[in-house]
Amino acid sequence: MILEEPGRRRWERAQAAELVWWQNWSRLPFYRNHSFQEHWTRVVSDLIGDPEAVPPCTIVEVGCGPHGIVRYLFKSARFKLGVDPLLCR
Repeated sequence: MILEEPGRRRWERAQAAELVWWQNWSRLPFYRNHSFQEHWTRVVSDLIGDPEAVPPCTIVEVGCGPHGIVRYLFKSARFKLGVDPLLCR
């Protein structure tokens, strides 16, 4: 996909804002006692049932950020991959 210039600038601003959030999230009061693992276990369980009951397969999470759910869930997966454009920053 090729973005036109206004769309590209908007995407770059959004990515910059998200990067700042991820760099500072742990300082926000809400996240001081937050467990990403518990949160995403509840969310995924509501969507698909027990995430550990998923048959062994490949799990790909697109837009995972530094705390993607593949990090915590789907222990029986043969292969887990988290992809995010900001992972290298």
